[in-house]
Amino acid sequence: MAGLPDSVWLPHLEAADVICFGGGDETYLARILHEQAVKEKLLTLLQTRVYLGISAGSMVAGVALPQGLSPELFGEEEFESDHSIGMELYDFTFIPHLNSEQCGDVRESTFTTMIERFTNTTYATDDYTALALSGGEIEIVGTGAVWKVEK
Repeated sequence: MAGLPDSVWLPHLEAADVICFGGGDETYLARILHEQAVKEKLLTLLQTRVYLGISAGSMVAGVALPQGLSPELFGEEEFESDHSIGMELYDFTFIPHLNSEQCGDVRESTFTTMIERFTNTTYATDDYTALALSGGEIEIVGTGAVWKVEK
C-alpha cells in the first residue's frame, strides 16, 4: 500500500468481506494510512465489511498512544511524523501483546507507572484475547489477561 496509488489497492479492499491490517510499527503504519487517506475510504467500506486488526493493525484503528510511549513499551524507534495519529474508528487506545515475552515492557506494572500519561480510556490484552466491537459495544473475546484504565 505504501507508495501505491489507490487504483492498485482500493479494489482489493472493495472486494473483501474482511479488511485486515496487521503487524509492524504502529507509528509507521499510522503515517502510511494517513498519507493514503485510508480512513476516509474505510468509513464507507466498513458499513458492510469487517475490520480485523492484528497487533499494530489493532492499534492504528483507534486513538494513538501518547507520544513517546511506543518506544518505552515496545523498544522500537518512533517514526517522526505529524501523522502519528490513529484512525479513531473507535474512541480508545488499544495495546496488544500484554505480558508477551517478545514485548518485555508491555506489562500491567509498567502501565501503572505511566498511568497519568494515558490521555483516554486504554485497553491492553494478551495474545490470547481480543476485543470485538459492534454497534458501540465492546466484547472481550477469550479468557486471557486484560488491563484497562478509564479516563
